Amino acid sequence: MARCLSRQGCRLILWDINGAGNNETRDMIIETGSEAYTYTVDVSNRHQVYATADKVRFDILFGMFLLSH
Repeated sequence: MARCLSRQGCRLILWDINGAGNNETRDMIIETGSEAYTYTVDVSNRHQVYATADKVRFDILFGMFLLSH
């Protein structure tokens, strides 16, 4: 699914508990010319999900805001 979305020009934020697999997927996406960011998170752990969502907001959205201004 991630590769299909990347071919359509989507920027992807990948969450997975398996960091190595997540990085492998990211590398495949980057090879297509798209952007991908990875976060290792156990989505069954609500606290990790909230903490990672906060990190994504800061890392990605704040960075995008800075670049656009």
